[in-house]
Amino acid sequence: SLHSTFRMILGDTNWDDLAMVGEVPAGAYYWTFNVLLATIMLNMLLAIIMDTYSKVKDSIGDNAETLISQGHEIVNRYRLVKAGNLVRMSKVYEVFCQLATEKLKEENVAEYTNADGTVDWQQMQEDGKQQAETSTELLTFDHILKAVKGITPEQVKELMKGGKVQFEKVNPSSSDERSALDDITHDLNTLTAALKELEAHVQYIDP
Repeated sequence: SLHSTFRMILGDTNWDDLAMVGEVPAGAYYWTFNVLLATIMLNMLLAIIMDTYSKVKDSIGDNAETLISQGHEIVNRYRLVKAGNLVRMSKVYEVFCQLATEKLKEENVAEYTNADGTVDWQQMQEDGKQQAETSTELLTFDHILKAVKGITPEQVKELMKGGKVQFEKVNPSSSDERSALDDITHDLNTLTAALKELEAHVQYIDP
């Protein structure tokens, strides 16, 4: 029965078999099934899918990458990694997790030492990973370039640029404050230039 119902959804209906129970009951079942399931329920499913698609499309904006551009980017990254001109993000992540673990080893190794004198390295690595993910330590250009072996200055710049964008998305208030600070700095620079120009005119008139 399930197989026959699925075939009816696809439009493959064996009317002769249905009519064996009576044309009126078969007709009532056929039209009720098609109206309720194949028409109403299918349209509701499509409406839910399209509504979700619209919300996702609006959230990513007009500058979203297309499937073709993403495929091209994946192939390009693969070629750069093979050529040694790009370091995988997983490797960068592992490096900073390892640095956090080594920091715990230097400062708090006693907390991970068991009663028998052995060290719980697994717990230390898990805590180092968590610390690396939640750390608020400021990473500079030179710090990243020195820590990650094989990374290029261009990739470090892209990482820092991407990190700034993600930080401003998570902390919009910080982005607004930075924008206001940039406006104040611009106004101060403009005022300073105007004062210097005024001072030059005064010296020209009254040397």
